[in-house]
Amino acid sequence: LKKSKEMEKGRLALRSESTNFLAEYFGIKYVLDGKVETFDEYLKNINTVTAEDILEVANELFRPERFNLQIVGEFKDKKPFEELLKKTYP
Repeated sequence: LKKSKEMEKGRLALRSESTNFLAEYFGIKYVLDGKVETFDEYLKNINTVTAEDILEVANELFRPERFNLQIVGEFKDKKPFEELLKKTYP
């Protein structure tokens, strides 16, 4: 988690040197949130993320009823693939 936070901060520092990125960043923040979040606020928010926060989001996003399967090519029996989608994961 610490490494991921540092990577995101570094990525933001590099990208913030681009005027196109700055326009996009502040524009999207304003349109979606109705306010502009400063980089300092963004960095502060990164620091507050916990492992529990990530687990909570993962549990919301990765639910069996949201699973999809795409198969490229021919196959004779769809049953094994249907079983994959029914399988639950811890």
